[in-house]
Amino acid sequence: MLKNPPLSCLLIILEVSTIKRWFKTTLFLLVVLILFTFPLKARAEEDLIITRWLVDAEILKNGDLQVVEDISFRFNRHFNGVFREILLHETDGVENVKVVELIRGNEKEYIQVDKAEKGDRDVFLVIDKGEFIYIQIFSPAKDEEKTFRLKYIVKNVAVKYKDTAELYYKFLGEENETQINYFSANIKLPGNITENTKIFAHGSVEGSIHFSGDNAVKAEAEHIPKNTFVEVRILFPTEYIPASSNIVDKDAYDEIIEEETAYIEEIREREAKKAARKEAFNNISLMSSGILALIFFLVFNKFRRRPDIFERLDNKIYPDDNSPAIVSYVLNSYHHPTAFVATILDLARRSFIRIEDLGKGKKSHHFKLIREKEATNELLDHERYLLTWLFDEMGDGRTISSTEIEFYRKMQGMKFYKGHTEWTKLVSKEAKEMGYYDNSTKKISVLLLIISTLFFALSIISMVFEAFYGILLLALATIIFIYALVLITRKSDYGYIQVKKWKDFKRDLEKRSKSLNIDDLWLSLDKALIYGLALGIPFTSLKRFKKFYPQSHSPSYWPYWFFLTNSRGENAFGSSINKSFNNTSSSLGGGGGFSAGGGGGAGGGGAGGF
Repeated sequence: MLKNPPLSCLLIILEVSTIKRWFKTTLFLLVVLILFTFPLKARAEEDLIITRWLVDAEILKNGDLQVVEDISFRFNRHFNGVFREILLHETDGVENVKVVELIRGNEKEYIQVDKAEKGDRDVFLVIDKGEFIYIQIFSPAKDEEKTFRLKYIVKNVAVKYKDTAELYYKFLGEENETQINYFSANIKLPGNITENTKIFAHGSVEGSIHFSGDNAVKAEAEHIPKNTFVEVRILFPTEYIPASSNIVDKDAYDEIIEEETAYIEEIREREAKKAARKEAFNNISLMSSGILALIFFLVFNKFRRRPDIFERLDNKIYPDDNSPAIVSYVLNSYHHPTAFVATILDLARRSFIRIEDLGKGKKSHHFKLIREKEATNELLDHERYLLTWLFDEMGDGRTISSTEIEFYRKMQGMKFYKGHTEWTKLVSKEAKEMGYYDNSTKKISVLLLIISTLFFALSIISMVFEAFYGILLLALATIIFIYALVLITRKSDYGYIQVKKWKDFKRDLEKRSKSLNIDDLWLSLDKALIYGLALGIPFTSLKRFKKFYPQSHSPSYWPYWFFLTNSRGENAFGSSINKSFNNTSSSLGGGGGFSAGGGGGAGGGGAGGF
């Protein structure tokens, strides 16, 4: 039996429930938008990752660079092995290449061969490509981590000027196609560090370079993306490489210091501009957030439901009678498939249609619909159209069977779906014409959509420039965008009240299905069952009312088809209709950080898998 608590309480409960659902949807969309804004945090795991790349290098007295690299690969799918490219730019080549695999602290030596194929193991190739050498290491792996130690000498890479010696070497080039979690290079000098020993590192990553002990330099960086170079530049006394043949007869110390100073100044200027942009966009985001908050407050206050709407508009306890399709659409805001079945059964209840059983098929019952009388003015437009569509367009004018409907759908697909779409449009049109929806919100909804989209774009730009007040702006823009969509389909006060009453009716009928008490039911049980089906009450609940229909064993009586059950416990008629219609809906120099300049050092290259 329907309860009737104070109407203002009902309003508040429904308003709070609506806001909660709206808030959850907004929060979900906001999280998705932020994840897409910062995709690096949500990127899928790569097939191959270099977890550590450790370099131990030593500058020899002849200007060569002796290199030992320990590269750890994480294989997340099957690979036949790995490779290392070493660019020969500004060097006299690479020699004495050796490869070992580190297994629990022990070295497993690989053999250099002239030819190898995929599937081979414990061998490697050294292929001279002219501008670089290609070291191909054959070691099949899958879902495991392996560490390879490469040893080689880069010839004549240090330059001996008149006033300084220089190692300007790119340990990692833009050619690298593999993500690196951690990289470090420890470079040992031929002599001790002096006051004229200057160190610089270049690359578009966050890293550091510093002196290590009396005669070494260490550079390191984390999370190095693909196609990113890391190079080191060290100035040291010329007497450290007395046997070098790479001699340039000019002073270069001051020129190099000036060049590196320019790089550092460029970074400072860039950082200053970046900080200014960040502050500017933070201020813009804050002001824009204030504007959006004010707009939202004004619009929300204008269209907020007044607590007295029940008293002002309607003192009736029960909802207004209407067709099951319109009630379902207004309540759900979409066309539920049960509403279509409920409409046919309602037409049968009102003697416009008669249903006959054609027996069981392999998967479902087959039925025939027979038009008993022509459409009259008591029918709504969508109900009249349904009769025309069923019998005149798909049937022979008077009858149509479930198998004929299915055949028509398969053979005349475009016409079928056009007809079904027309029926749903008529339901929507009549619901709007009956005053269930608020037409006064259309213009403001469009305006809010435009405003929120513009501020959404501004918030993304702000976050690109690391102005994180843009997140606040993004949240408000998202909320207003969703609120604008809500306003587009906003119910009128009349529609809002009717939805509330129909929800009360649905809850009441569900309770009655358990108690089987139909005393004081405000409408006939026949109509209540039809509405219950349209409102989405489960058939398992509705079929309990069968005890009130002793005549339901007779096929000539419409409740027979309402309560008819198939082997799966479902409504046989509804399942057959849904199957036939295949409903589209279904149930500086002293160390520090990396500078962005450079890129002119010798060497380069990268590593990967094959």
